[in-house]
Amino acid sequence: MRICTHSGDFHADDVLAVSTLLEIYPDAEVVRSREPAVWDTCELVVDVGFVYDSTRGRFDHHQAGDPAVYRSNGIRYSGFGLVWKHFGRQICPDELAWAQIDRNLAMTVDAGDNGQLTYKSDDRNVPLFETDHLVKVLNPLKSNPQETPDGQFAVAVGLARPFLRRLIARETEKAALGQKLIGLYEAAADKRWLVSDEQLPVNEYKDRLPVLLYIVTPSSADTSWRALAVEADAPFTQRQPFPEAWRGLSDADLAAVTGVADAKFCHLNGFIVVAGSRAGVEQLVKLSLDNLDEAKQAKGGLV
Repeated sequence: MRICTHSGDFHADDVLAVSTLLEIYPDAEVVRSREPAVWDTCELVVDVGFVYDSTRGRFDHHQAGDPAVYRSNGIRYSGFGLVWKHFGRQICPDELAWAQIDRNLAMTVDAGDNGQLTYKSDDRNVPLFETDHLVKVLNPLKSNPQETPDGQFAVAVGLARPFLRRLIARETEKAALGQKLIGLYEAAADKRWLVSDEQLPVNEYKDRLPVLLYIVTPSSADTSWRALAVEADAPFTQRQPFPEAWRGLSDADLAAVTGVADAKFCHLNGFIVVAGSRAGVEQLVKLSLDNLDEAKQAKGGLV
């Protein structure tokens, strides 16, 4: 097995594409070339060659006029996106996990490689540090003549492969927890809040939990319990943050405002509350829901 990608400087898409393939074909030889004669000697050609044809092992995205290199949302595939589409399930068989990696990693790498913005900067104009920036720093330093593009590409792949394995393991575990979360939600009498004996990836699966506002779980730091407010669609916002009067308070101050004796903390932004016991944090959630119900009644049923 010979895998070919382009020579010269490398980016996130070719490094991750080759890393994915090496997880499937660990004994494959990797060559880097822009010469058609070399491509013809390779079973898999990625991010070079101006051809996308999975039956021929060709996975380039640079050719003009090929609608197959576009995702349904208009984002153009990169070499990594195409490889993840055709080979990703061989190393990540869980469909939910595969889809999360496709959305969170492959799609953002695809967009960045093709010059398509997936976010807007505010008036502070702080740029996003993307996956591609992490990879590009590994290209040869001009001040170090010992470094070569091919040698540094091997270094980048050597770092990317364990990262991919860890990401797949993490997303596979998260997918199993997501299924548990969905089961709890479907069985709940009041779908506005849930209680779990372990922390669950609620914000990653919020689209499948349309009514959920809060989830109660044990803390990972100590014996306390916490309630997390589910994120809304806008960044750093919640569907229903905890009451404004609680925010930024802790211990005796929070207990005095809420009437919950073991109340410990409410975040300044209202996305989490903590109490010393499960009963205490459940009481805080019910108080927050009562405040919401009262607000609805005051507005004639409208929020």
